[in-house]
Amino acid sequence: MKRSAGALELPARLSPLTSLTSLLGRPLDLLYSRLGGLNGTFFEAGWGDLGCVDLRQDLEVIAAWPPPQPLRAEWRLLERSSWRGVSYRLYEGTFRTPCVERVYNALPPESRQGRAQLLLPDGYTAGVVHLAATGDHGWSRRMRLGWPMMQQGVATMVHERPADQRGSKLRHVSDLLTLGWATIIESLHLLYWLGNEGCVSKGIAGLSMGGVHASMAAGLYPAADLGVVPMLAPRSAAAPYCDGAMRPLMAWDALEVSDDSIAAVVASAAQAVSHLREASHALAVLEEVRAAQQASMAPLQPPPPPPLQPPQPTPTPPQQQQQQQQQQQQQQCSGGEPGVAENSNSSAGATRASERVQEALLGMLRSQRQGPREQRRAYHHLRMVLETYTDVVRYPRPRRPDAAVIVAAESDAYVSAESVRALHAHWPGSELRLVSGGHVSAFLMHQSAFRCAILDSLSRLGTGFGGARPDAEPR
Repeated sequence: MKRSAGALELPARLSPLTSLTSLLGRPLDLLYSRLGGLNGTFFEAGWGDLGCVDLRQDLEVIAAWPPPQPLRAEWRLLERSSWRGVSYRLYEGTFRTPCVERVYNALPPESRQGRAQLLLPDGYTAGVVHLAATGDHGWSRRMRLGWPMMQQGVATMVHERPADQRGSKLRHVSDLLTLGWATIIESLHLLYWLGNEGCVSKGIAGLSMGGVHASMAAGLYPAADLGVVPMLAPRSAAAPYCDGAMRPLMAWDALEVSDDSIAAVVASAAQAVSHLREASHALAVLEEVRAAQQASMAPLQPPPPPPLQPPQPTPTPPQQQQQQQQQQQQQQCSGGEPGVAENSNSSAGATRASERVQEALLGMLRSQRQGPREQRRAYHHLRMVLETYTDVVRYPRPRRPDAAVIVAAESDAYVSAESVRALHAHWPGSELRLVSGGHVSAFLMHQSAFRCAILDSLSRLGTGFGGARPDAEPR
């Protein structure tokens, strides 16, 4: 079929922009983070109640799977139509969060009811739950990944959780823990629900902090094999909050408390998950905190992480053929969206322009008012808590780690290379894929790469996508 001239020229116009944002990945991340700090800092109200998440009791509830009371959601049909020849139905559902009462009562009132949008193509045989990144409000960004995948018979469920916050800024550290744990529990129930609705292949995906929650949920899900795709996600929340671009946005003064109160909670939580997998991160940090108790209050300045480049063998002719097939599949995964085309050949003009813009961005960063002076003790406290509660390698591996596809950005200022490598090493057989740019630019420019990773993860489960099913309303 002959395309119009405009359709042929559009990728050519966008390629300099793609090259520019890729080269400016890290400075753009730092600028975006500083601009985000204009509406306040994280955890301005302090620690909150860290005891609201009892990992020992909560893990015992998951071990008694399947749930005695399946998730009961009220679904409302929003739209019934067709997209590129595929008939679909779009629903929005609400449900009472299935967390234990302790967590339920600790949640802000607006967060005690979960929400989801469900995109169902006719004849679907697979379904994916998409979890949100920090500050990702609404449905559109994640639903955009799902529309083209309808052509492969994949249903998309986008999870949403309202929260008491200013922009993306949570008020308490405990809010991050309770909202995150509620997201994990709800994800387990939604995956179980998709299986009851006829999804032979199921997966879970998430961007940034949503990828951390997706990784934990995939390891805790006991009912069936899952595909899992963490996109631009760290090993734990400590990477972006304590050592990455979000570090200047922490309300460090509000987190200054005595060591004993934090250490006691962390020690209890560390013991609760120790039977799942031996972990030394939190316990090692406990010793660091005590050793640094009398240290100077000067802020830490970690060096920038090296570019993320995992070792790759020299391609042999069969491997070259496989790479060509993967490139062709990536073109199919783009769903015909020219806005996500990737072009590795940048023009000299785009390179010169990127250098000028990069210099301007760095100048803006130097002129920005520095964030609150972080206290060494508060830094160690926050890092200790986040490593204990959000470290993926402390949790079980997915039942099928070989079906996991990890997508990382080469110049990510939020997520370090070390953090991504640790997650990849924790899942034997998993695949690590790199995209150009930083955290922000990769999210904007590599939607097709994310979509391909999801489809590949589902295909590795060996359950297939074929076979139509009766047209039925969600229960």
